[in-house]
Amino acid sequence: MPLGQNWTGKFEIIEEFEEINVGNYTTLRDFILRSKTDYPAERYFLHIHGHGAGWYGGCFDSETNETNLDTDHLTMNEMRRALDESGGVDIVEYTNCLMGSFESAYELQDCTEIYIGSEESVDFFTPALAVLYNIRILRRCYHMTNMEIAERIVERFRIFNPYLLTPLYLLHGTIYNRFTMSAVRTDKLDGVCIAVDDLAREFIENIDDYKDIITEARLQSEDFPGFGYPLGSLIDLYHYSDLLQKSCETPESDLYIATQNVKQSLDEAVISEWHQNGHKHAHGLSLFFPPDNSEVHLNTSILNMNNYKSCKLEFTKDTQWDEFLALYLDLKS
Repeated sequence: MPLGQNWTGKFEIIEEFEEINVGNYTTLRDFILRSKTDYPAERYFLHIHGHGAGWYGGCFDSETNETNLDTDHLTMNEMRRALDESGGVDIVEYTNCLMGSFESAYELQDCTEIYIGSEESVDFFTPALAVLYNIRILRRCYHMTNMEIAERIVERFRIFNPYLLTPLYLLHGTIYNRFTMSAVRTDKLDGVCIAVDDLAREFIENIDDYKDIITEARLQSEDFPGFGYPLGSLIDLYHYSDLLQKSCETPESDLYIATQNVKQSLDEAVISEWHQNGHKHAHGLSLFFPPDNSEVHLNTSILNMNNYKSCKLEFTKDTQWDEFLALYLDLKS
């Protein structure tokens, strides 16, 4: 539907397909290419949903139609490839779990102007309602900039969070009250990456001096997923940096300056952010920081160090964060 065109409020089935592997990047690529060919527009908005796992990827397919392949999923490399080969889009929104990770957004920085996602898990009902919200916003706000549209989308979640109507909310009440959503501008992510790399290098060079400070801040930091887990594998990057900064004895220290740079770069990158009280220290982007590197964690969570290394993310290529994690977790074990 071209932006601004009147919409009747009815969905139309254009074509039905047999079993398709959504974990194959060509499925996403071909969908974008066909959409652009059949419905050319000045700007494009891509909404992705399916099970998500932050930097590990998403859109898991357990019933693929491909030979010798029982399960598959889209890695962040594959999502970037699909967007690259289809010419990219203006806004990408994920209603998959945990996709508000910095590593994921950084992977797509050259493919989209705006990246929208949640640091926390997402319930089953959110995506269906989000699609309806998006259509309404795009129809009414087609004259706005991409950043202004992104702000409206995040604001819509704040005004009427679909989770409030789900059985999970009725069951858990305010205990689960942990939904988050944020929008970031990808042209500012290089600044965040540089700041995090500087922080990682500061950690590595002074690991013996900082080890206790790093551990204490990690234990206090807002982390994800936060429901049913004693300690999540992802931390809120801003909150963690803020906790580190408060432990510094003087604002002239190298650690204080490094954490201040992280916070400032995040302020410039995050356009809009909303969270419920269950994540009162969420600021919009998470970062991988596993609680440990034990066999238990390696066997129970796909967000572990082995997968972090094997995913070959652009972020781990461009920073020393994974080297810091390996050093720190080895000292901790």
